[in-house]
Amino acid sequence: MIMPTADVRDRGPLSPSLRSAAVRDHRHQGKDTMPITLVNSFTVPPDKEQAFLHAWHSTIDHFATAPGFLQTRLCRNTGLNDTTFRYVNVALWEDVDAYRAAFRDFTPAGQRIPGVKAYPGLFEVIVEVNGASRHLDRARQTSPSDPALPQ
Repeated sequence: MIMPTADVRDRGPLSPSLRSAAVRDHRHQGKDTMPITLVNSFTVPPDKEQAFLHAWHSTIDHFATAPGFLQTRLCRNTGLNDTTFRYVNVALWEDVDAYRAAFRDFTPAGQRIPGVKAYPGLFEVIVEVNGASRHLDRARQTSPSDPALPQ
């Protein structure tokens, strides 16, 4: 089993307060951007799993040092429900520009493994639920036309 690099493992989970701090810091610097979440689902043939894990760690070594990278988690499918995707990577970036800059002159190693396919998407948090309390991410209330937010 390949273990995460120290840079990734030592970051720990990004708490709502840290996410909010990232938003406040961006706004304090005059940026009107929000942290974004990359959700990247992977189909991985069983015989390519070790190569994929090695490539994923190699890619994260690059991203973990990139400006604007906040955290990532790699999740493996338990096989209890839909098994279309074997792995899902969920990463948090300060903003879209930071995410895009990390790809300049860099191709993730997993894209070079035959049979491995990635399905990335960029998302923004609009509702966050922690434990028994449900609350809206107050930082997203900048768009009064958003029907998911109270007026």
